[in-house]
Amino acid sequence: MKMYDIDPSLQVFKECEQFLKDQEWYVGGTGLGAKYGNNHEEQSVESPDEGGIIAKLNPNGTIKGSADWVEVPNASGVWRTPFGWNDESVRRRAPKVWDLFDYVNKTFLNNSMTIEGFPEEIAATRKLYSPKYGNDPTVPTYGTMPEPGHMPAIWTCYGIAKTGGPRLEDGRSVNMKGSQRRIGTVGIHMDAIPEEYEEGYFSILINMNSFWKPSWGGDLIYYDLEDPETADEVHFRRGYGIGYASGVAPHKPASVIVVPANALHTAANDKFMPQRGDYLRRIMFRCKYKDLHNPYTEEEE
Repeated sequence: MKMYDIDPSLQVFKECEQFLKDQEWYVGGTGLGAKYGNNHEEQSVESPDEGGIIAKLNPNGTIKGSADWVEVPNASGVWRTPFGWNDESVRRRAPKVWDLFDYVNKTFLNNSMTIEGFPEEIAATRKLYSPKYGNDPTVPTYGTMPEPGHMPAIWTCYGIAKTGGPRLEDGRSVNMKGSQRRIGTVGIHMDAIPEEYEEGYFSILINMNSFWKPSWGGDLIYYDLEDPETADEVHFRRGYGIGYASGVAPHKPASVIVVPANALHTAANDKFMPQRGDYLRRIMFRCKYKDLHNPYTEEEE
């Protein structure tokens, strides 16, 4: 793991920080979508955000416009907002994000990286693939509406937000999915597909809060990768062995974290406090060295 510090007063950081605050955020859920009060249409199976919530967030992390919501689905605790699947798409769809990546890549990484690492799915993003609701026909699989909870794994650049659990403007907490009810962490995993991993693939995270107190939490915790035959714990789905914690990357303002894509990690819970006046934000870049092939792009071509 390597860490670098950006000056949070730099224009390229400040512009990207504001851009991230202005985005719609997506969070996965179960059952039918949120049912709103009189000022909103009730969702149905035709709704683009069926099975989750699409919302903007207030500065303290509560959901904008939720004062009259009468029912919401169970939801995970991590919001995401997608930007792109390679350098060109990020540059076109989110130029402020691209500018920050370009600065980090050239300043700290010898301009060696491209945003073409292991892709990720993002829950509740159905509308992005729909000609009725989406606005970018270049999105891979555009025109094929996925089933709720089964989003295509295409995104290599996206924003991440944590709010201490989704909350309505009146302070009510949105019910959390059972699999996400963890004390302290949200599950130990790696970003790579283990059987496809090779050296040269990385996860690059940029902490996008210009101010953050250590007691507010949200630090990234890293674990040793162990032989599954002798490990005390094995990943329930992927089968790799999980060792004990061996490192922490604090949610330090404007810091950059670079780790191999197969690094085992989890994110510690952040602490929700209405008076905090901010919620945790990061940008994830799933990258590789420029001289490596990209299996996803190669397959699509």
